Amino acid sequence: HAARIRRITGLPLSPYYGASKLHWLLNETAVSGSGDQQCLRLSPLSSFLLYHLLENRPYVIDHSNAQRTQLFDIESLDWSAQLAQWFSVPLRYLPACVPMSMDYGRLASAADFSMRVPVTAVCGDQNAAMVGAGELHEDTVLVNIGSGAFLLRRLARLSRSETLLTGIAYSDTEKVEYLREATINGAGSALDWAANAWGISGLRERIPHCLESVREPPVFINTVGGLGTPWMRGDLEPVLVGASQQTTDAQRIVAVVESIVFLIRLNLELIARESAVARLRLSGGLSRLDGLCRKLCDLSGLPLERCEQVEATARGVAWLAAGRPESWNRGRVTDAFTPQTDTGLERRYRIFRTELERMLA
Repeated sequence: HAARIRRITGLPLSPYYGASKLHWLLNETAVSGSGDQQCLRLSPLSSFLLYHLLENRPYVIDHSNAQRTQLFDIESLDWSAQLAQWFSVPLRYLPACVPMSMDYGRLASAADFSMRVPVTAVCGDQNAAMVGAGELHEDTVLVNIGSGAFLLRRLARLSRSETLLTGIAYSDTEKVEYLREATINGAGSALDWAANAWGISGLRERIPHCLESVREPPVFINTVGGLGTPWMRGDLEPVLVGASQQTTDAQRIVAVVESIVFLIRLNLELIARESAVARLRLSGGLSRLDGLCRKLCDLSGLPLERCEQVEATARGVAWLAAGRPESWNRGRVTDAFTPQTDTGLERRYRIFRTELERMLA
């Protein structure tokens, strides 16, 4: 049912999402045989937090987090009876699906109920980044780079993709907006992996100097955390191609940074097949690296702008919670990069693609 599941949910069939985990919980643990199943609740963490933090103890889940269970119909904005049947997860155990922006209730307080703080927005991190980076035209791709990297593009209307993810950019009680998404699992987490696997101390602090000084790094096949879109594979080990005993830590560090750029470029090509991409906008912690921005700009051949406030996820959900005020400039851009030719980077990208295709064969 993989093709039908992708059409209903906007997601590829994968154990990365919640449905198969919920199925396992019900079938492999004692919870399915408990006597008091009327109290059983199955839902993501955000639903658990809302239930325990709010006075009214609602059992709800916002659209963006509901989608990530792979039990959610992105068109009807509710649970799919067909998916619930296929995964053997009874709908009666799931929370009510509600918009990202709405009145969820008030935070409970044991001391002073005069300080009743409203909760008015709940969403996933990619969705928050999408609105936190400012107004994005349909020809602009937002690249939010933190522990993972996410490529996000606003859709004029709901459409499906056979290689990328379809998600919900925003929803309230009156409307819903959709986005196209590509995911890269190993960004900041790949750098942490390298520090541990290769015993490189102070790796994060060394990155800017390494990017300035290293000209010919080896090529790192970055499968840290598993390959994201379009492959969704978790069975390949990371490989450093072209390394030798003379390879320095600095060269290894740059190889990992370039691998992030290579994976972004691969997914940009898939996004551009749907319609042309005119520019990139970067946010997230790793977007602070000038060298990474320069390499991505040069390899993609696209002008690149960096958000002044790189923490787009925190700003995005705060903007939603505040009621989406027009006066708040969420996406101010302070740095811009113009593409230049880098033949060495382009050559290493070709090696990366060839080696990755060989591993996937």
